[in-house]
Amino acid sequence: MMIHTFDSEIAEKYGVNCAILLQFIFFWCEKNKANGKHFYDGHYWTYNSRKALQSLFPYLSERQIRTGLEKLTENSLIIKGDYNKKGFDKTNWYALTELGYSIVQKSPIEWVKKSNALDTDVQPIPVNIQLLNKKINKKDFENEFEDFWNRYPNKFNKPQTYKNFVKTAKSYGAETVLRALNNYLEEIKQKNTAKEYITRSTNFVGQKAVFLGYLESETKTEKFHNLDSDDLIKKLKQEGGFE
Repeated sequence: MMIHTFDSEIAEKYGVNCAILLQFIFFWCEKNKANGKHFYDGHYWTYNSRKALQSLFPYLSERQIRTGLEKLTENSLIIKGDYNKKGFDKTNWYALTELGYSIVQKSPIEWVKKSNALDTDVQPIPVNIQLLNKKINKKDFENEFEDFWNRYPNKFNKPQTYKNFVKTAKSYGAETVLRALNNYLEEIKQKNTAKEYITRSTNFVGQKAVFLGYLESETKTEKFHNLDSDDLIKKLKQEGGFE
């Protein structure tokens, strides 16, 4: 089973293929940002091979993936780069533009069951994906936030933390944030981290997306592919996959 996400407003304007690819690139750029990786010329980048993309998006053809990436580039949502260490390496690098970031972070993410009828080239997305027909209400995350708040070791500015938590939960899911918190708490316990060195609650789920650095390998990839984490990582390495 595969679970992919996209923004319905982006899909309406640019097509489902573009919406899926943009969300995917955004996820990996944010992951690299959280880990301090692949920062060149003022942007955090992610790279890929076509084989890796096709293995992660089996319902998209190579032409659909290529066309989607070209459309995102033409509409200034992403930019292409070349930061390969070897001259013969033609792997493509992608980063989001300011416009791309503003569009991705503007609207709630919706889970989808089938392709958008506006894009006739798209094959149906697997039916195991849940469809949300209404916008997410802040109250939907009250219980999850209280769980987060009660367990977080360095509480700071509860109203702002709640606002950040809701925004993050819309994009990544409250369960993902709570998993990251569990991993962070375990690290704090193992390292016996003093409170003054523990990230404030507002920053853990804020713009810096600190929580992304505390996701297990399976959690990082499960919103894209329900493979065993070791198998997926091995497969991506073999095929020059995303990083």
